[in-house]
Amino acid sequence: MNEQMPMRYNANQTALIKATFDDSTLMAIRKFMLQGKLNETESNLVSYLTKKPEAMKLLCEALIPNINPSAPLDGINDMFVIQDGLQIDYAFYDMQARQIAVNYFRDRINELEKKPLEFNFNLADLSYKTGKDKETAYIELTARNNYIIRHLEFQIKQLQYYYKLTEETEEQKQERLKKDSVE
Repeated sequence: MNEQMPMRYNANQTALIKATFDDSTLMAIRKFMLQGKLNETESNLVSYLTKKPEAMKLLCEALIPNINPSAPLDGINDMFVIQDGLQIDYAFYDMQARQIAVNYFRDRINELEKKPLEFNFNLADLSYKTGKDKETAYIELTARNNYIIRHLEFQIKQLQYYYKLTEETEEQKQERLKKDSVE
């Protein structure tokens, strides 16, 4: 029999996602997180989000690494899980890049909540520029591309998935269980 995988978000969180994170809101969050200039509609969507503490908590949990021992399998969000096989120097650069990304996301959340910034990163400054030493250039570009942009895209897509997730009707569940028992 085919059991369903545990979901990263529980029923209450999924309901919150469905009530809060429509495509327009997700695009506005993404644009804000990438330091894009928001138009009035996007600014209003982002501002509305900050008035919903539970939604802000969920957004923080999605973007900033955390370890929840009760999370379902593959549900822990921790960018600090290092890939095997990296040479020590590259592993160290990778850890520095990941820390830049975490600090970047913390600052973006702080700005969203109108709190003081701790690090004040400019995403454009993390791009490759001549004049940077090779280690700094590697670390910053890795932080920008591999950890900030990829992580943000993945988390936004995951919230979008949960927003669009439809509940299985009792009839669909019975049909699935019947099909699974035959296989």
